[in-house]
Amino acid sequence: WIENIYQKRAHSDTKQRPEKMWEEATKIFPVLTIPELEIEKKCRTVFRYKINKGQINLKGLRYKSHTLATLNTRFKEKVTVYVNQLDLSSIYVQDPFNEYNLIQAESIYPAATKDLTLAEWLEAKEILREKYKTNPEEIKNEGILYLARLNFLLKIQKLKRKNKRFRQ
Repeated sequence: WIENIYQKRAHSDTKQRPEKMWEEATKIFPVLTIPELEIEKKCRTVFRYKINKGQINLKGLRYKSHTLATLNTRFKEKVTVYVNQLDLSSIYVQDPFNEYNLIQAESIYPAATKDLTLAEWLEAKEILREKYKTNPEEIKNEGILYLARLNFLLKIQKLKRKNKRFRQ
């Protein structure tokens, strides 16, 4: 409605279409834009990790890229890692040799980490440790991630049912 009707009709006060007024205003006052990578840096949580065997191990989840493998041969210190806490399927690593370059690294289990939140993962790690006696720092396959996530969701359902009983 906004794009097809409102923007096309003349405004009652100005007698001009809002679409046309916007075009004219942007000629005088250009719209400021922020580069996408800058937004990625500002909106993500920052961690510091070392690259090990071309991978970053972020709280038990591993991420890789060809660029990280190459960087690993040249740089042995900790790097800055930018993490979207609402989707752990990929991370960004700050290139230590170029402050304007972010390296994207994909999860080695992209399907299992898609839309997996950091809070879910941290809770699921504890379930793995307690219930399955598994070291969550050494995830061996995607199935373990799914199992941990499922158990976390079951735990939430159980707590929700318990809370409903107390309210009645």
